[in-house]
Amino acid sequence: MSSVSPIRPEGIRVWRGFRNSTYQQDASGFYQKLGSVFVPLTVQAMDPLGLKCYLPAILPVNSQGLPDEIALVGYENASDYENASHHTVIGRAYGDLHGTLFNFDSNSSIPVSRSGFPRHFNQESWDWKQPYFFVGAETDWQQAKVMVVVIPLVSKDINKNTQQVTEFYHLMQDLTHILGIKEVISVADGDYILAWIAVEPDSDFNPAPLASFMEGNGDSQCLVAESLMITPMWTANDGGVNVMAGHCYNTFLKTQASN
Repeated sequence: MSSVSPIRPEGIRVWRGFRNSTYQQDASGFYQKLGSVFVPLTVQAMDPLGLKCYLPAILPVNSQGLPDEIALVGYENASDYENASHHTVIGRAYGDLHGTLFNFDSNSSIPVSRSGFPRHFNQESWDWKQPYFFVGAETDWQQAKVMVVVIPLVSKDINKNTQQVTEFYHLMQDLTHILGIKEVISVADGDYILAWIAVEPDSDFNPAPLASFMEGNGDSQCLVAESLMITPMWTANDGGVNVMAGHCYNTFLKTQASN
Protein backbone atom coordinates (compact mmCIF):
# COMPACT_ATOMS: atom_id res chain seq x y z
CA MET A 1 0.00 0.00 0.00
CA SER A 2 1.70 3.17 -1.18
CA SER A 3 1.72 6.31 0.95
CA VAL A 4 -0.53 8.10 -1.56
CA SER A 5 -3.35 5.84 -2.74
CA PRO A 6 -6.57 7.77 -3.38
CA ILE A 7 -9.38 5.43 -4.40
CA ARG A 8 -13.05 5.79 -5.15
CA PRO A 9 -15.49 4.26 -2.63
CA GLU A 10 -16.88 1.79 -5.18
CA GLY A 11 -13.66 -0.25 -4.73
CA ILE A 12 -13.93 -0.53 -0.94
CA ARG A 13 -15.26 -3.76 0.52
CA VAL A 14 -17.20 -3.32 3.80
CA TRP A 15 -16.66 -6.32 6.08
CA ARG A 16 -18.62 -7.42 9.17
CA GLY A 17 -17.36 -10.61 10.82
CA PHE A 18 -18.85 -12.72 13.61
CA ARG A 19 -16.78 -15.27 15.52
CA ASN A 20 -17.58 -18.87 14.58
CA SER A 21 -18.55 -21.59 17.04
CA THR A 22 -14.90 -22.46 17.73
CA TYR A 23 -14.29 -19.03 19.24
CA GLN A 24 -17.70 -18.21 20.72
CA GLN A 25 -16.41 -18.97 24.22
CA ASP A 26 -12.81 -17.98 23.50
CA ALA A 27 -12.62 -14.27 22.81
CA SER A 28 -8.96 -14.05 23.85
CA GLY A 29 -8.08 -16.84 21.41
CA PHE A 30 -9.98 -15.01 18.68
CA TYR A 31 -8.06 -11.77 19.32
CA GLN A 32 -4.77 -13.66 19.43
CA LYS A 33 -5.46 -15.31 16.07
CA LEU A 34 -6.48 -11.99 14.54
CA GLY A 35 -3.18 -10.44 15.59
CA SER A 36 -0.85 -13.35 14.95
CA VAL A 37 -2.26 -14.40 11.56
CA PHE A 38 -5.35 -12.76 10.10
CA VAL A 39 -4.65 -9.01 10.26
CA PRO A 40 -0.97 -9.13 9.21
CA LEU A 41 -1.63 -11.71 6.50
CA THR A 42 -4.31 -9.49 4.96
CA VAL A 43 -1.66 -6.85 4.31
CA GLN A 44 1.23 -9.19 3.53
CA ALA A 45 -0.71 -11.32 1.05
CA MET A 46 -3.00 -8.79 -0.59
CA ASP A 47 -0.76 -5.71 -0.85
CA PRO A 48 1.10 -7.10 -3.91
CA LEU A 49 -2.30 -7.81 -5.49
CA GLY A 50 -3.59 -4.25 -5.32
CA LEU A 51 -4.73 -3.65 -1.74
CA LYS A 52 -4.85 0.13 -1.19
CA CYS A 53 -6.13 0.37 2.37
CA TYR A 54 -7.11 -1.95 5.19
CA LEU A 55 -8.81 -0.61 8.32
CA PRO A 56 -9.85 -3.37 10.73
CA ALA A 57 -11.63 -2.62 14.00
CA ILE A 58 -12.13 -5.10 16.84
CA LEU A 59 -15.33 -4.47 18.75
CA PRO A 60 -15.73 -5.37 22.44
CA VAL A 61 -17.58 -8.56 23.34
CA ASN A 62 -21.22 -7.72 24.03
CA SER A 63 -24.71 -9.10 23.77
CA GLN A 64 -26.09 -6.42 21.45
CA GLY A 65 -25.63 -8.20 18.15
CA LEU A 66 -22.55 -6.26 17.03
CA PRO A 67 -19.96 -7.91 14.77
CA ASP A 68 -16.72 -8.97 16.44
CA GLU A 69 -14.48 -7.52 13.72
CA ILE A 70 -15.29 -4.98 11.03
CA ALA A 71 -13.10 -3.51 8.29
CA LEU A 72 -12.79 -1.44 5.18
CA VAL A 73 -10.76 -3.30 2.55
CA GLY A 74 -9.96 -0.98 -0.33
CA TYR A 75 -8.87 -1.61 -3.91
CA GLU A 76 -8.68 0.62 -6.97
CA ASN A 77 -11.98 -0.86 -8.13
CA ALA A 78 -14.23 -3.88 -7.65
CA SER A 79 -12.55 -5.79 -10.49
CA ASP A 80 -9.17 -5.55 -8.76
CA TYR A 81 -10.73 -6.97 -5.61
CA GLU A 82 -12.35 -9.85 -7.51
CA ASN A 83 -9.14 -10.67 -9.37
CA ALA A 84 -7.01 -10.56 -6.23
CA SER A 85 -9.46 -12.59 -4.14
CA HIS A 86 -10.65 -15.20 -6.62
CA HIS A 87 -8.15 -15.44 -9.45
CA THR A 88 -4.93 -15.99 -7.50
CA VAL A 89 -3.89 -18.93 -5.33
CA ILE A 90 -2.95 -16.75 -2.36
CA GLY A 91 -6.22 -14.85 -2.70
CA ARG A 92 -8.26 -18.05 -2.56
CA ALA A 93 -6.19 -19.32 0.37
CA TYR A 94 -6.72 -16.05 2.20
CA GLY A 95 -10.46 -16.29 1.52
CA ASP A 96 -10.54 -19.82 2.95
CA LEU A 97 -8.79 -18.55 6.08
CA HIS A 98 -11.89 -16.54 6.97
CA GLY A 99 -13.80 -19.74 7.71
CA THR A 100 -11.36 -20.69 10.47
CA LEU A 101 -12.36 -17.59 12.46
CA PHE A 102 -15.73 -16.34 11.26
CA ASN A 103 -19.20 -17.80 10.91
CA PHE A 104 -20.70 -18.30 7.45
CA ASP A 105 -23.28 -20.94 8.40
CA SER A 106 -26.76 -19.52 7.84
CA ASN A 107 -28.22 -22.38 9.91
CA SER A 108 -26.24 -21.34 12.97
CA SER A 109 -27.60 -19.15 15.77
CA ILE A 110 -24.56 -16.94 15.18
CA PRO A 111 -25.10 -14.10 12.68
CA VAL A 112 -23.58 -14.70 9.26
CA SER A 113 -20.39 -12.79 8.41
CA ARG A 114 -20.70 -10.74 5.24
CA SER A 115 -19.11 -8.09 3.08
CA GLY A 116 -20.16 -5.93 0.16
CA PHE A 117 -19.35 -2.90 -1.95
CA PRO A 118 -21.09 0.38 -1.14
CA ARG A 119 -23.54 2.22 -3.36
CA HIS A 120 -24.12 5.96 -3.43
CA PHE A 121 -26.74 6.92 -0.85
CA ASN A 122 -30.14 7.62 -2.36
CA GLN A 123 -32.07 9.92 -0.06
CA GLU A 124 -35.34 8.35 -1.18
CA SER A 125 -34.61 4.79 -0.07
CA TRP A 126 -32.05 2.42 1.45
CA ASP A 127 -31.68 -1.30 2.18
CA TRP A 128 -30.62 -3.16 5.31
CA LYS A 129 -27.16 -4.78 5.03
CA GLN A 130 -26.29 -2.68 1.96
CA PRO A 131 -23.29 -0.33 2.54
CA TYR A 132 -23.50 3.25 1.25
CA PHE A 133 -21.04 6.04 0.56
CA PHE A 134 -22.01 9.69 0.80
CA VAL A 135 -19.44 11.76 -1.15
CA GLY A 136 -18.12 9.71 -4.06
CA ALA A 137 -14.74 11.39 -4.51
CA GLU A 138 -11.31 9.74 -4.49
CA THR A 139 -9.95 9.49 -0.93
CA ASP A 140 -6.61 8.41 0.46
CA TRP A 141 -7.81 6.51 3.52
CA GLN A 142 -4.24 5.91 4.70
CA GLN A 143 -3.48 9.62 4.89
CA ALA A 144 -6.86 10.66 6.32
CA LYS A 145 -7.91 10.69 9.94
CA VAL A 146 -10.48 7.91 10.17
CA MET A 147 -13.16 7.51 12.81
CA VAL A 148 -15.45 4.51 13.18
CA VAL A 149 -18.89 5.14 14.67
CA VAL A 150 -20.65 2.11 16.19
CA ILE A 151 -24.30 2.44 17.21
CA PRO A 152 -26.24 -0.57 18.56
CA LEU A 153 -29.93 -0.72 17.67
CA VAL A 154 -31.43 -2.05 20.87
CA SER A 155 -35.09 -1.62 20.02
CA LYS A 156 -37.06 -4.69 18.95
CA ASP A 157 -39.36 -2.44 16.91
CA ILE A 158 -38.21 -2.64 13.27
CA ASN A 159 -40.13 0.53 12.40
CA LYS A 160 -38.35 2.47 15.13
CA ASN A 161 -34.99 1.12 13.99
CA THR A 162 -35.79 1.98 10.37
CA GLN A 163 -36.60 5.53 11.40
CA GLN A 164 -33.39 5.75 13.40
CA VAL A 165 -31.24 4.55 10.49
CA THR A 166 -32.98 6.95 8.11
CA GLU A 167 -32.25 9.81 10.49
CA PHE A 168 -28.62 8.73 10.79
CA TYR A 169 -28.12 8.45 7.02
CA HIS A 170 -29.56 11.92 6.48
CA LEU A 171 -27.24 13.18 9.21
CA MET A 172 -24.29 11.62 7.37
CA GLN A 173 -25.46 13.29 4.17
CA ASP A 174 -25.55 16.65 5.96
CA LEU A 175 -22.08 16.11 7.44
CA THR A 176 -20.54 15.80 3.97
CA HIS A 177 -20.99 19.55 3.57
CA ILE A 178 -18.69 20.25 6.52
CA LEU A 179 -15.22 21.48 5.53
CA GLY A 180 -12.64 18.72 5.91
CA ILE A 181 -14.95 15.75 5.31
CA LYS A 182 -13.43 13.49 2.67
CA GLU A 183 -15.78 10.49 2.66
CA VAL A 184 -18.36 8.64 4.74
CA ILE A 185 -19.18 4.95 4.34
CA SER A 186 -21.99 3.44 6.41
CA VAL A 187 -24.03 0.27 6.73
CA ALA A 188 -26.96 -0.74 8.92
CA ASP A 189 -28.11 -4.20 9.91
CA GLY A 190 -31.02 -5.06 12.14
CA ASP A 191 -28.87 -4.75 15.27
CA TYR A 192 -26.45 -1.92 14.52
CA ILE A 193 -25.31 1.05 12.47
CA LEU A 194 -21.66 1.40 11.45
CA ALA A 195 -19.99 4.39 9.83
CA TRP A 196 -16.42 5.14 8.74
CA ILE A 197 -15.70 8.88 8.49
CA ALA A 198 -12.53 10.10 6.76
CA VAL A 199 -11.49 13.70 7.45
CA GLU A 200 -8.39 15.82 6.92
CA PRO A 201 -5.46 14.50 9.02
CA ASP A 202 -5.28 17.54 11.32
CA SER A 203 -9.05 17.88 11.74
CA ASP A 204 -10.64 18.16 15.19
CA PHE A 205 -13.92 16.95 13.66
CA ASN A 206 -16.57 16.49 16.34
CA PRO A 207 -19.88 17.91 15.07
CA ALA A 208 -22.57 18.51 17.66
CA PRO A 209 -25.36 16.73 15.70
CA LEU A 210 -23.38 13.49 15.56
CA ALA A 211 -22.43 13.75 19.24
CA SER A 212 -26.09 14.34 20.10
CA PHE A 213 -27.22 11.34 18.03
CA MET A 214 -24.69 9.10 19.77
CA GLU A 215 -25.60 10.37 23.23
CA GLY A 216 -29.16 9.33 22.52
CA ASN A 217 -27.87 5.76 22.10
CA GLY A 218 -26.03 5.13 25.33
CA ASP A 219 -23.69 2.34 24.23
CA SER A 220 -22.55 4.05 21.05
CA GLN A 221 -18.85 4.56 20.56
CA CYS A 222 -16.43 6.33 18.26
CA LEU A 223 -13.03 4.75 17.56
CA VAL A 224 -10.18 6.71 16.01
CA ALA A 225 -7.93 4.61 13.77
CA GLU A 226 -4.40 4.06 15.03
CA SER A 227 -1.46 3.45 12.68
CA LEU A 228 -0.35 -0.18 12.67
CA MET A 229 2.84 -1.27 10.93
CA ILE A 230 2.91 -4.73 9.34
CA THR A 231 6.18 -6.50 8.58
CA PRO A 232 6.74 -7.94 5.08
CA MET A 233 5.87 -11.55 4.35
CA TRP A 234 8.65 -14.05 5.03
CA THR A 235 10.06 -11.94 7.90
CA ALA A 236 11.84 -14.23 10.35
CA ASN A 237 10.62 -14.36 13.97
CA ASP A 238 7.43 -12.53 13.04
CA GLY A 239 4.98 -12.73 15.91
CA GLY A 240 2.34 -10.70 14.12
CA VAL A 241 0.78 -7.65 15.75
CA ASN A 242 -1.02 -6.91 18.98
CA VAL A 243 -4.67 -6.02 18.42
CA MET A 244 -7.17 -5.26 21.16
CA ALA A 245 -10.91 -5.01 21.49
CA GLY A 246 -12.20 -1.46 21.29
CA HIS A 247 -9.52 -0.36 18.82
CA CYS A 248 -9.44 0.49 15.11
CA TYR A 249 -6.29 0.27 13.00
CA ASN A 250 -5.03 1.83 9.79
CA THR A 251 -2.47 -0.65 8.51
CA PHE A 252 0.76 0.04 6.63
CA LEU A 253 3.27 -2.36 5.14
CA LYS A 254 6.47 -1.48 6.99
CA THR A 255 8.90 -1.36 4.07
CA GLN A 256 6.69 1.01 2.08
CA ALA A 257 5.54 3.18 4.97
CA SER A 258 9.13 3.77 6.05
CA ASN A 259 10.33 5.01 2.62
